[in-house]
Amino acid sequence: MTLQTATVSQAVTIALNADTLYHEADRVTGLWKAETDDSIRLFRGEVVESDSPGSGRSDDPDIEPFLSLDGSLELRKSLHLDSTECLAAQIGFIAIEAADNDTTLRLLINGVEVLRPPSAQVVPDARQYQELSWSRWYYVAIPPDVLRQGENEIRLSAVDGGVGWQLMVADYRDFPKGMEGPVVLPHDSHRCDDGDGTWIQERGEYVVRLLLDRYLPQGELLTPVIDGADEQEEPVKSDRTIEELQISWEADTSQGPASDTDLAVSLRSGPHPSPDAAGWSDWLACKTGVSMTDVCGRYLQVRVDWTTVSLNHSPSLQSLTIDARVHADTAQMPRVAGFDNARIRRSSVDMPHEDPRCRSLLRLRQECEL
Repeated sequence: MTLQTATVSQAVTIALNADTLYHEADRVTGLWKAETDDSIRLFRGEVVESDSPGSGRSDDPDIEPFLSLDGSLELRKSLHLDSTECLAAQIGFIAIEAADNDTTLRLLINGVEVLRPPSAQVVPDARQYQELSWSRWYYVAIPPDVLRQGENEIRLSAVDGGVGWQLMVADYRDFPKGMEGPVVLPHDSHRCDDGDGTWIQERGEYVVRLLLDRYLPQGELLTPVIDGADEQEEPVKSDRTIEELQISWEADTSQGPASDTDLAVSLRSGPHPSPDAAGWSDWLACKTGVSMTDVCGRYLQVRVDWTTVSLNHSPSLQSLTIDARVHADTAQMPRVAGFDNARIRRSSVDMPHEDPRCRSLLRLRQECEL
């Protein structure tokens, strides 16, 4: 090993466009960027439901996932909304139609009637309603102004008691398979069997959901750890120190009324590439283009938070740039004269069910250079 003796100070710029930020992020929550978009926005579209932990085909042969909706039977689903703000709304549900179904489905949303005629009448060319062997999703548009803050009541019945519809029920016995404990059942589904107004708790949750055309209220993006000294791809790092740092970003928060949308950027730094290691700082709020000197190390991680008060508008992020002044003490820079990576004979982790002397495993390690 030889040492080079020179001291340099250099400017480092790391530019990240929206595509790089989105696709290389460590974590993305509540955000969306299509391939043709030049910015990242809050995800548009919200599903309000209480059935997902137990919906779908059950592996328990004693659980029947569908019930026939005919005669005087009426079903009631309650769904809670904190806000009714949206551009459009639908009710989505999983059902089966009989091949010769000629019965119209009646939906009452907070007392407002919406009808869904048989598929053979309204969408005769939609082959999925006739050809799928088990079930399918149905979507019925509803006026957004029928929704209300708090509990929303959705009732379903067959017009004139006709036969031809079956609705999916997510049985409560399947809920522990789809949710972490402790299991708290929602009890949002009831049935009235004889039209006398007596409502009975259902054995599960009807797979009936509200689909709202609006942005989610918040989202988050967490970048991977970035080497702010610009040696991200170097196998051997030199001794570099970030003396000064600033983060700037190109964003649009002007949609909607003032202060309805916001985009906040935070930074943490540390001396090691793992943010779980000792020495990393807490998250510090950043102001675009404002220098920071309290950097705890060359390794950086950026968090961006999207928020909106108006669910019909979203802030957007086009790019983010890190500019750093880096001091390199190249007197401590090693030069690798040679190396030898010995072949791994067996894993350092005990594999009790795999014999390292097994012929097929020996061949696999050789072929894959493991």
